[in-house]
Amino acid sequence: MTPCQRAILARLAAGPADTWELAEAAGYGRDAAGRAYVSTVVNRLRKRQGYPIHNLNGGNKRLGALYELAPGTPVCPSCGRTRLSRRNTDGICWPCQRSAVDRELAGVGA
Repeated sequence: MTPCQRAILARLAAGPADTWELAEAAGYGRDAAGRAYVSTVVNRLRKRQGYPIHNLNGGNKRLGALYELAPGTPVCPSCGRTRLSRRNTDGICWPCQRSAVDRELAGVGA
């Protein structure tokens, strides 16, 4: 997952946001191209990675849309912050998986 995708998911976890707010969270500021890129990233997160992101303004309004992370989305039991996608079969988010692997590898090399 890219830093931009993580920033967008973190902003959506705080509540509904429009494309301007998501572009600013992803580091694009008030750039119109950033708004268009955010729409593309949101669609990728929704379709390819299975995150339940909904457009509150309707299905055909991509730019200027108001996105929200669907309520009832499972949350990582380890950190309690990261929402899990439907395709996550381990029941733990990627950052927690990565830190567990790092701890395990540090123990092996010691």
